[in-house]
Amino acid sequence: MENIINSILEIEQNGREKLDNAFKEKNQIIADAKAEEERIINSRLEEIDKHLKEIEEKEKKSADCQLSVIEENMKKEISHLDKVFSEKHDLWVNEIFSAVVNN
Repeated sequence: MENIINSILEIEQNGREKLDNAFKEKNQIIADAKAEEERIINSRLEEIDKHLKEIEEKEKKSADCQLSVIEENMKKEISHLDKVFSEKHDLWVNEIFSAVVNN
């Protein structure tokens, strides 16, 4: 009888150990899965950040190029206006003077 009780106790002890091991393994699997999830998230965030930096640089170059074109056009327009002013300022002064004196 004592032999049967010892066998039952041993079976129960083995069962508890297996259950404890199963819980430990489950917890380890969950921890590993969370660590893998974190690694994947961090990896994707790094890829996204790199992609955004590439887009930002590309857009900055494009904006700089457009700004250069605008500045060049502005310089041409200012030069043109300076030329027109140089050519016509005497005429305009005379026309304004005549308009003021004749009225």
